[in-house]
Amino acid sequence: MRTSAAWADIDIGGESIDLLLGWRDGRKHLQALRIEFAAALGAELRGIAAATLDRIAAMAPIDYDTTATLVDDEEFFSFSLDELAAAAAPGEPDAHITQLLQLIARSATLDTVLPRQMRDGTFLFYVLICESAGPGRHRTAFVRLQHGLRVASAHRILATFGERLNRVGDPVFAFAEEFDLVVTADEIAILKPDTFLRLFTDLELLTKATPDFVDHISEALGLDLAAPVKDTIIAVCAKRPSYAKLLKRLNSVDYLPKVTLASLQAEIDKFPELPEGIQIDESGIVLSDQGVPTFLEILDQRIWRGPFDDSSRVATAYRRLRPR
Repeated sequence: MRTSAAWADIDIGGESIDLLLGWRDGRKHLQALRIEFAAALGAELRGIAAATLDRIAAMAPIDYDTTATLVDDEEFFSFSLDELAAAAAPGEPDAHITQLLQLIARSATLDTVLPRQMRDGTFLFYVLICESAGPGRHRTAFVRLQHGLRVASAHRILATFGERLNRVGDPVFAFAEEFDLVVTADEIAILKPDTFLRLFTDLELLTKATPDFVDHISEALGLDLAAPVKDTIIAVCAKRPSYAKLLKRLNSVDYLPKVTLASLQAEIDKFPELPEGIQIDESGIVLSDQGVPTFLEILDQRIWRGPFDDSSRVATAYRRLRPR
């Protein structure tokens, strides 16, 4: 993991810069085209990129974890590219990250976007790619989520100055004054976790993979969840993507074989405030729609009691303590 100072020391002063406009195609793959731009705009964007690196220098790096949240303007996530999975499971970010890295690597050979393609506003993100001025020609990419073009509304009239003031009638492409992600050859700095998830985790694929996730958990628990219980979990996760993400996360933990019906019941008994919806007996588990979130949160060890006020809590985000 780079230190904050090491991010600030990244060289982006090379003459060559590329600008890409990207989207997700019908197969859910990331695609991009090159944007032709004036030198003055390139200089402005490079300045925004440099300011982004300066912002990172004032923050603390945190290993990326889907269960954690960032303190705004104080922390950023670091995602290592050293061990990207060759064959990622559905809903995993690795496959989409690889697609973005490939687009960045061949940016000079991509086709140029046409004006009509920009006007239709179906794009999802843009990428500024800067080279180093020193030897090695290292490339650093700066990514920003972009939701279409900006237009003048009934409450806002945009105009340009010339010999006389002219109203702008056409939609305009509005660049932000900051970037969400910074991508190097071996690491991604994540300033906006929502952008990382939006680009690299496809919720439709995640939902389609939910039945497989449920089967895995059923097998790992050794409880042989009944078909109606599985169907209830799948239906709730289809309506609430946050629980589909939690279900996916539970597929990667190694402690599920230790969970028994007795230990589940013991956890439920600790917290009488929990909503009803889970019934456990010798024959197994019965879940209602209301019980699915509680079931998954107990499995993820998110429910706990404060040691001083004795109040029950559900952690929507948490960080694991690392050995000193």
